[in-house]
Amino acid sequence: MGKMNVPGQIRSGSERGKMKIAQLITRLDTGGTTRIVFSIISGLEKNRYDITLISGRSSNKAMVENFAGKNGVKVIWNDFLAREINPVKDLLCLWELYCIMKKNRFDIVQTHTSKAGFIGRIAAWLAGVPVIFHMTHGHVFSGYFGKIKTAFFICLEKIVSEFTDKIIVLSEQEKKVHLDLGIGPGRLEVVYNGIGVEYESVAPAHPGRRAGMIARLEPVKDHPTFLKALVRAKKILPDIRAVLAGGGSLRKDLEKQVDEMGLKQEVEFLGEIQDVKSLLATLNLVVLSSRNEGLGMCLLEAQSAGRPVVATRVGGIPEAVADCETGILVPPGDPDALCSAIVDLLTDYGKARRFGMAGRERVRKYFSAEKMLKRFDELYGQIYNEKIINYNSV
Repeated sequence: MGKMNVPGQIRSGSERGKMKIAQLITRLDTGGTTRIVFSIISGLEKNRYDITLISGRSSNKAMVENFAGKNGVKVIWNDFLAREINPVKDLLCLWELYCIMKKNRFDIVQTHTSKAGFIGRIAAWLAGVPVIFHMTHGHVFSGYFGKIKTAFFICLEKIVSEFTDKIIVLSEQEKKVHLDLGIGPGRLEVVYNGIGVEYESVAPAHPGRRAGMIARLEPVKDHPTFLKALVRAKKILPDIRAVLAGGGSLRKDLEKQVDEMGLKQEVEFLGEIQDVKSLLATLNLVVLSSRNEGLGMCLLEAQSAGRPVVATRVGGIPEAVADCETGILVPPGDPDALCSAIVDLLTDYGKARRFGMAGRERVRKYFSAEKMLKRFDELYGQIYNEKIINYNSV
C-alpha cells in the first residue's frame, strides 16, 4: 500500500509560493497537546507557510479563535470530529475532511492525536495530499484500554501508517514501542516537545510545602496514587498542600476520594487552566503519577520555570527528567515511593533548588521551542522536495 498523489497536486516551490499546511486535531482542550500545537503554529514563519487549523468543536472556541486571529491562521471547525467512536459521525467526519482537503489543496496535512490521526490521514490520502505527517503526542498502546481494544487500535495504526510520510513521536522510548509493534518502520521521527523561554521568568520558589499535578483528570494519569501518597506525606508534613489542575471525566470521583481520605483541607481542584506559568509561580514541586506518558509537557514547563519534579518512570518521562538531577523518578502505582520523593524535595530546599536550576538548563539544551520548530521546518521542506523529485521522475 502506498501514497496516492493526484496528477498536478504536487507543485514546485516557485509554483506554490507559501507552503499550505493544515494542522488537524480532534479537540483543542486546555492541555499540553494544545499548547504544543499552538507553539508550532505560532512559531512557523508566516512568510513561508500558509496555515489552516482544523479541529472538532471545543469549549475553548473563543480562546482558539482569538489565538488564530493573532497569528493570521484560518480555523475550520468540524462538528463530526470527536473522541468517541461513532460509525455514522466518523464517516461524515471523513467525508467532510476529504472535501476540505480537496478544496484547499494543502501541500502538507499534519494530524495530531489518535482520532484525528486515523480519520484525518485517510481523508488526506484519498484527497491526494502530497505529504502527510502524524504527531502522536503519546501513544494509546498501554494504560488506556483493555487488551482487545488496544489490539484493535494497534491494527488500525498499522494500516494508516502506510499512508503516512512521517510519524512524529515524542521520545526514543515511544519510537521503540512503535518499532516493536511493527508500526511505521522507516517513517518514525523523534521530535521532542519544545518550550518557550517565557517560563524562565518565573521567580524562584520560596520555601514551602505546595505540590501540584497538572494533568487531565483521566485514568491514565493515575491521580489516586498521588492522593494516597499525600495521605502518607501528611503524616510527616502536616502543612503540605496540593492542587490538581485540569479537567476531565474523573473530577467527581476524585473529589469523593479526597473527602473520604480526609484531604479536603489539603487538596484544591482548579479545573482547566490556561495560565500554567502563573500556577507554577505558586508551586514548590510538580508531580506527575501517570501510568503512561508521551513526554510530560507539564514536566518540561515546570523544569523551565526552575521547579523540581517527581514523576513516574514511564513512557518518555526518563528522557524529559534526569533522575536525581532535575527530579526524582519512581515506579508507577507506588504511593510509598511517590510519598518518599515528595517529602524529600519538600523538606530539602537546597536540593529542590539545585534540581530546579538543573532542570532549567536541561530544557534549554534539549527541549527548546526553537529546536522543535527548526526540526519541523527541515522535515516539511525535506519530505515535500523529495516528493517533487519522485513525482517529476515518473
